[in-house]
Formats: sequence, structure tokens, C-alpha cells
Amino acid sequence: MIKIFLVDEHSLVRAGIRYIIASAEDIEVVGEAESIRLAIPDIERVSPDVLLLDLSGIDEGVSAILENVAAVSPECRILGLSGLIDEEIYESAIRQGARGVVMTYETEATLLKAIRKVHDGEAWINRKVAGRILKQFDPNNTDSNEMRILSLTAGELRIIRLVTEGLGNREIANKLSLAEKTVRNHLTVIYSKLHLSSRLELAMFASQRKIN
Repeated sequence: MIKIFLVDEHSLVRAGIRYIIASAEDIEVVGEAESIRLAIPDIERVSPDVLLLDLSGIDEGVSAILENVAAVSPECRILGLSGLIDEEIYESAIRQGARGVVMTYETEATLLKAIRKVHDGEAWINRKVAGRILKQFDPNNTDSNEMRILSLTAGELRIIRLVTEGLGNREIANKLSLAEKTVRNHLTVIYSKLHLSSRLELAMFASQRKIN
């Protein structure tokens, strides 16, 4: 069973999500809270696989929440929930460590699929929002992109492939036997070489250019 912990300040929203998840045989809600502050002790107790987090109800950044969650439940992955088509919020959440964001207007099947994908270590990217973000750079400039890709080292390509699989910096570091700081430094160089600015852009760029 995929264990879900739900954080949303609205009790009706939590009830609706519980109802949706109850229809899935392989997913269960093991806890819920109206804020991440109240959730941490229970997250430590139940060790969920995925944290469903309402992005509109948080005061601190996703990265701070991720650190707090990782301290008590290292294997837990964050899947954001948002009702706003706001690429800045979306991109910021991904950049800070969330494995994806589900828009609340999407279907029940989409939510369940996103949960399963994130649980399996993949990223979940909303196509409509991703399309807006893609406008920030030109993916059709083939010559320019090919030159950028050719500038990547074998080590950088390995890191990119792991990013597209949805792994976080700590997981990449463990897989490649590197320090987490080294992975962050490599990503900074990769962003510079490819003229990108975030993990989300990197994942989309790699997918489009078939870096796998």
C-alpha cells in the first residue's frame, strides 16, 4: 500500500481527497492535518510514502518543509496541491524539492496517477503549466541546444538522467557516491551550460531532447 499523509487547511478538501483515495486499492490515507506544523509529529509516527501538501496554505518555503519532513521521515516525497495556474508557484515548488504539483481542478484519476508516479520515484508535471514555463526558453533552436548538450560531461549527463527520474539531490548523491553539495554544484554548472534556471526546466529540456 502507498501511504499518504494529507495536509490542507480546509477540512472539506481533505474529506474529498480521502474519498477519492478510498476508491484505490493500493493507496491509503494514514494521517492528515490542517498545517505542516501540526503534521510533523504524526508524519514521524506513521512514516508516509507521499505527503500531499496544499501549497496555498504554507508560510515557509517547500525546501524548509522538505528538510523538516526528511528529518523525521527520510523516504517521504512531497506532491503539491494547487488551485492556481501560477507557473511561479509551480516552478518554485519543483525547484525546492517537490516531486510535482497536482491542480485541484484535475480529475480523480489524475490525482491517483500522480500519487503512484511520485511514489515510484518519478516527477509529475502538469502539461498546461509546463507549456507556459517552456515559453521562457526556445526548445526549437536545434543547433544551439545540440551545442549545449555536447558541452556536458558524462558525469553531468548521469545527473540529468537521475533528475528526470525524479530523484532529489540526496538520492542522486547516494546513488553516485557523491556529497550532496557536489551534486548541487554540478547542477549549477548544468543550468549554466544549458541556459536553464530550475530543476523543472531541466527535466522538460531533457525529456524534449531525449537525454536518457
